[in-house]
Amino acid sequence: MTKVCLTGASGYLGSHICPGLLELGYKLVGVDMVSPEKSYGEFRWADLRDYNQIRNVLEGSEIIIHCASIHPWKQYSPQDYMDINVKGTWNVFQAASDIGIKNIVLTSSIAATGYNPELELCPVDESYQKQALGDIYSITKLFQEQIAHHFCIYRNMKVIALRPPNFTPKPPLQTGAALISGCLLVEDIANAHIKSLEAWGKIQNNFEPFFVTPKYPYSKEDMKYLSKNPKAIINKYYPDVWNWFEQKGIKLQPVPTQYDNSKAQKIMDWEPKHTFEWWWKEKDNMVHGG
Repeated sequence: MTKVCLTGASGYLGSHICPGLLELGYKLVGVDMVSPEKSYGEFRWADLRDYNQIRNVLEGSEIIIHCASIHPWKQYSPQDYMDINVKGTWNVFQAASDIGIKNIVLTSSIAATGYNPELELCPVDESYQKQALGDIYSITKLFQEQIAHHFCIYRNMKVIALRPPNFTPKPPLQTGAALISGCLLVEDIANAHIKSLEAWGKIQNNFEPFFVTPKYPYSKEDMKYLSKNPKAIINKYYPDVWNWFEQKGIKLQPVPTQYDNSKAQKIMDWEPKHTFEWWWKEKDNMVHGG
């Protein structure tokens, strides 16, 4: 039975990954600074900023899923981002290397490559990288990937870096609007982490990033006009959707850029199940709880 250590196990994403790991027969060690609301496997308390604590809780594990990070959906200082996202990630990788753990799944983000890729390049693949990133969160996610690169090169680790879009929780109507605007549900991001554990033998490089993102229906021509006349483009693919949301008091804000998720589909056999199309069919149940 493979023993997996999951950092951030009590968080929004981590708490959705836990049950999937146990269902597939993995032995789970959950690590966090906050006790979980529901117990999954073994729980160990640790502060990522303390190397010795991290080394102690990683002992005995064979694989690490490092999803502990802070995100702008709550307010943090720049120092918080550097301490937790960067220093904490370095400590995880350093401790793993010192112990001899070779395989790590890193929860990165599309933010690491830069928001809103140039339209003429879309859909972009995993080689895409903006030089100037827009916020401290993006910078720290790129730093996390660079830390992973370092240990892959100099310590022969293998890292799968998953790059999801925003998946923070929202009320039902806002969830539907978010799905058409490039977001995903946490269940699909959690599933990508589970799927990644079966991909070690399929990756070609020690560091392998994956966009775990929605698949848009828009053509390049559509994307040119999506920001100028979003209603017309949305109605082209989703008749009645724009007016339905408008009647509910919500103005849709579709995103005219694309991240290509075909690599995740091919290598990890992953694609999101909870798409906007799924939400639209289930909207009565989603909105009214019927």
